[in-house]
Amino acid sequence: MYYSRNKGKTFKPNPLVYVTGDVGMSVKPGKKLKIIWNVVKELGDLNSYGVQFKITAKPMFTYEQLAWQATKQKNNCKSYRNFTETYPRSDYKSEAEAQIALLCPKIAKAEAGSFANYTETVGGVSLRS
Repeated sequence: MYYSRNKGKTFKPNPLVYVTGDVGMSVKPGKKLKIIWNVVKELGDLNSYGVQFKITAKPMFTYEQLAWQATKQKNNCKSYRNFTETYPRSDYKSEAEAQIALLCPKIAKAEAGSFANYTETVGGVSLRS
């Protein structure tokens, strides 16, 4: 959170200090979040009618990291294969390949990188690349 005393034309370069509630790196996105700002302690007086504040948020994860978490939750051959195809240079690629080998040994034994026209039935569901 940052503040301005000139109706938002410029904001102080340092974040607000006297804030409590849903602030900081551990706060997850959501509804009904609450931030309490002790404006008098922060600014001293409130004689300036042009006081405004802004809240900034920065993503904590890359799309790749989010995709990896979703892939692990699904925990099936198709999702791991899709991940390795979408992120071929990922730091998680070797772990994804290990999961493919564990969950789908027939796929893992197929020619390296070539899953075309391969179908496996798992629990009555046909997985086809």
